[in-house]
Amino acid sequence: MQAVLKDPSINLVLMAVHMPIMDGHQATKQIRAWKNEPSQIRRHIIALTAHAFDEDRQKCIDAGMDDFLTKPVSLDRLTLALQRWLPAKQD
Repeated sequence: MQAVLKDPSINLVLMAVHMPIMDGHQATKQIRAWKNEPSQIRRHIIALTAHAFDEDRQKCIDAGMDDFLTKPVSLDRLTLALQRWLPAKQD
């Protein structure tokens, strides 16, 4: 998580919801808390989880995640999410 905050080139995080030490909800809340510091930019966070119920999606959104993908993730769904949240490349 520290790497995300220290590297301004990171625009988007694919956040696993279930992780050992800190779950994705907690990690997202910490990232969102740090965004109030002047040096921090908003990074988009997409949840990755095997839990596909509406309440699972809502919990991710409430934690501050921008989007929600269920596993297994298809290339089409991942591509759509990346297009939705990543800035268009400027030539």
